[in-house]
Amino acid sequence: MHSRKHLMAKEVLEGGEGSGFVALSGGYGTLEELMEVVTWNQLGIHNRGVVMLNVEGYWDGLIKWVENSVEAGFVGVSNRAIIKEAKTAEDAIKELKAYRVSEGRFKLQWGNE
Repeated sequence: MHSRKHLMAKEVLEGGEGSGFVALSGGYGTLEELMEVVTWNQLGIHNRGVVMLNVEGYWDGLIKWVENSVEAGFVGVSNRAIIKEAKTAEDAIKELKAYRVSEGRFKLQWGNE
């Protein structure tokens, strides 16, 4: 799993403008990978977009969890925007191209942006 994530992250970080991470429907591994790239974004390890391709409402439960986490104060309001939702592949591409880093990100210097 770690080798796969390393390869995935390397490819995205070496990509051009508009490159980023898109989570398709999946299981535990997909959820873990999604949350890791979200956390990396929040920490400042990368500045790439993170999009959930929410086909037929697959990610609705996670979107609700994020909203609840913001309301409860566990996720900052400005960090809610780290994850974008797209209903179609075309919308996912648009979200990646339009992505702007969240104001709530930590200003850590990792030397890889």
